[in-house]
Parts: sequence; structure tokens; C-alpha cells
Amino acid sequence: CFPVYDSFFCLSIRVWGQFAEQEQFRDWLLAQPPQEILNHAYEYVMREDILLSLEYNDLTDTRAAALLTSPSPLADVYAEFDNLESSHMEEIWSSIESRANALQTDQLDRAKTLIDEFCAYEYASQADYSDLSKVNVAYTTVGDEDIPLQVHVDLEGYKIERELDGKPLDVWQYSSLQELIENELEGLDFQELVAVDEKDIQLLARREAERQPRASVREQLKQAQEKAEKKPPVQAAPKKKVPER
Repeated sequence: CFPVYDSFFCLSIRVWGQFAEQEQFRDWLLAQPPQEILNHAYEYVMREDILLSLEYNDLTDTRAAALLTSPSPLADVYAEFDNLESSHMEEIWSSIESRANALQTDQLDRAKTLIDEFCAYEYASQADYSDLSKVNVAYTTVGDEDIPLQVHVDLEGYKIERELDGKPLDVWQYSSLQELIENELEGLDFQELVAVDEKDIQLLARREAERQPRASVREQLKQAQEKAEKKPPVQAAPKKKVPER
């Protein structure tokens, strides 16, 4: 540019000149094999951003003149940018974390809403979320002996756990909170949650019966030991004295 031209006209010449260089690069790129196109995809996008920056910012005439002495100013600027150490990857990672946190929050809120709707319908109350790994959703007794059955949702481990008489009965495990929502929480049903096979009750009763005799044997051994300790020691028979002559 020369002083006889106004600054807007000089800027237009510079910008459109770089557009032409980008069009040449684009034509060359489209003629390459797919893999080569992918190899230069990042470069193409960054060159587009450089042109966008030229549209929204202005160089002094002297700087523009210096830049235009290069046979390929756009390629030179890209090379300069590519050699810079920037926070680009940190910004990408920050975006990943931010989006993951947002989705996690949305899923957790959705899970809580579904559980609260279930509890409101069944018990006219809301669930207790003080421990996200153990949100109680169902309780009843089963069998002739009224064995307690407790069901809770683990929102951190993505599973539903059931306990029969305070002992683990079974676990419905999923790989993500979204899977737990889709497969269980969206269709919570009290009868399904507390459904227990008779064989499970019988198995529990058999285990209790097996434990009881062992406890009785231990108690018998303990009692026998206590009796032995209470018995007076056996006194030795007195030795016969040899009569004196």
C-alpha cells in the first residue's frame, strides 16, 4: 500500500490477497487423497481463523507492507502460530471437564427427580440423599417369618442393591448413571423391587440353621471348659512311710 490510498482500501487489498492464497491452498487440498486431506485439516481451519482475524483487526501500513513482501504471507503466519506454545490443549481439556460436569449434574438431577416421583407416589414423601451411595427406595418383610427386605439405589456406583435380613441378596449393576436411569429409575415399581423367590428365603433360613449348630457346639465347648476350671484339683495319695527300726 502507498500513502496515496486510504487505510480502508489498503486493508481490503491485504485481506482479499490472503483470501486468494487460501483459495489456492484449498484447491490443492481437495485434489489430495483423503488421508492427506485429514493431515492438513487443522492447518486449513487455523488459516481460516487467521483470515477472520485480518477482517476484524487492522495492521499499520508499514506492517502490512512488510508482511506482503512474503510470497505466501498466510502460510508464514500459520507457521508462526503453529510454533507458539499456547494453552490450546488446556482449553480443550477444560471444555471436556466442563461438559462432563454439566452432563453429570443433569443426569444426577434426573435420577433424583425419578426417585422422588416414585417415593411421592408410594410413600407421599421424598428420598433422603444424604448418602448418594445408599438411597433407600423400598422396604418390606417377606416369608412367614417376616424377614426384612431393604432396597436402595447407589447413585455413585450405578446400581440397585437389595438386602435380605441385613445381608446382601443381589445387585443390579450398570456401567453408567445414564444406563441406571434408562433401565431402572425410569420405571421404578415397588412390586418388582421387593419381589423375592421362595428359594432365596429358604436359602437364608438354611444358612441360619447351619450357623446355629456351630454356635451351639462352641457354646458347649465353652461350658465344658468352664466346668473343668471349676473342679477342685485331684489330691495325690499320701505316701506310705517306712517304719523306723
